[in-house]
Amino acid sequence: MLFHAISVLAFALLFSNASELVPFEVSLVLTALHFLLIYLFFVRRVKMAWLLPPVLFTFTMFIFIWLGGLLIWSGTLFFPRFSHRLFDDENLNNAFFITSISISTLWFSYLLFSKKIFHKTRPLETPSEGRKLLKQRANFLVFFCVSLYLYGVSSGFVGYAKDEDSVGSFSNFISLFQRGAFLVLLLYYAHNFVRLNKQVDRYLVILIGSLALLGVLAGSKYQIALPFIYIILIHYYMTGIIFSKKLVIGGLIFLSSFIIIGPVREMLRESKANISYNSALSNETQLSSVSSAAMDMLYRVTYIPPLVLAVNYHGHLPPAVSNLWEYVITSPVNAFIPRFINPNKPEVTFGRWFSLNVYGSTEDNNIGATFQGILYLAGGVWSVIFGFLLIGCVQAIFVRYLFIPKYVPIYLILLPKLVLLPQEPWMLFVGLLQSFITIYLIYILITSKR
Repeated sequence: MLFHAISVLAFALLFSNASELVPFEVSLVLTALHFLLIYLFFVRRVKMAWLLPPVLFTFTMFIFIWLGGLLIWSGTLFFPRFSHRLFDDENLNNAFFITSISISTLWFSYLLFSKKIFHKTRPLETPSEGRKLLKQRANFLVFFCVSLYLYGVSSGFVGYAKDEDSVGSFSNFISLFQRGAFLVLLLYYAHNFVRLNKQVDRYLVILIGSLALLGVLAGSKYQIALPFIYIILIHYYMTGIIFSKKLVIGGLIFLSSFIIIGPVREMLRESKANISYNSALSNETQLSSVSSAAMDMLYRVTYIPPLVLAVNYHGHLPPAVSNLWEYVITSPVNAFIPRFINPNKPEVTFGRWFSLNVYGSTEDNNIGATFQGILYLAGGVWSVIFGFLLIGCVQAIFVRYLFIPKYVPIYLILLPKLVLLPQEPWMLFVGLLQSFITIYLIYILITSKR
């Protein structure tokens, strides 16, 4: 904790006083050492799966910010819509320093609130020691979740071609219940881990294939990769092995999703415009090459431009920013009150506002400023520090109550929400509460005591 407290102070001083003075090469080395020390801390505790929330957040920031900044600085990535001055040393330093502040604040808070929770490494117990999976109920749940999601995609409630006017409580209901199918996947894999680790059976292939296919039909790269992400997570929990064949396969599948997603999204756009699939197929349906897909992936996972724009922005702020802390405080209540009862419930509009007014794109796009970016817009460095202190506390509380063998599948289902933070902070707390209650009830429904 002392290391992270010192890191927050040091990077805050650099951000406030030295961003324009420090060469970016120095920042690259400083922040790389910061990431390396955190990694070494984790590796020494490799079997401590309760550290996954801050570890995975740190990993995503390494990819989204550090690697993205390196690629922009080296000229590998180029954004013609922006002036070259946007990526000068000062702005890149600002992005790196504010991200390092976020990471160390999160770690400090998480370790502080976890101090009395975990005094030593917990044994890697199998979740099958908890409740037994009721396969008939599980099969019915998977069929219901898949059918519901297919209906949502075809009707414009969810997916890439969703109708923004149709998005609401029912869309949220579909997304929440889709997690039930992933819960079945985690439970089945965990309960049969020894057997499936040697030979994959037909049921697992059908289950993974069905969930990945939903991602394809929805035009979502994340949804395509999600079943494999969950397999990697449960495998790590069971073995404590970070680098494995499953991790490599998951990375290749994620890359493959960039190859196929272009023509799929074209079909979805055309179908939304009432053009037949045959017509859509006759237009842009050529698959991307591996090299172009890899380059597209690098552009997609680089969040330097929106973060730099957020730090530099001075102007009118939308309610999502000016009322940010009010929305956070009321989020536990808003999680359970539907919009038709409370029409004044906050709407998720920040991404479209940021896209139009800051990023210079259109209102049709949904471009976030990163979590640290919107916190900075709401109140500068102190807002970022307070926000990530809160996130670390929330992560520790969830882990405190869910990191026990029988609830590990629920913990892993919620883990992406604890790591891939949303565009608007209040949505994190709403999403966590709604997801936890839904997943817990489904868990009780499809399992029984041994």
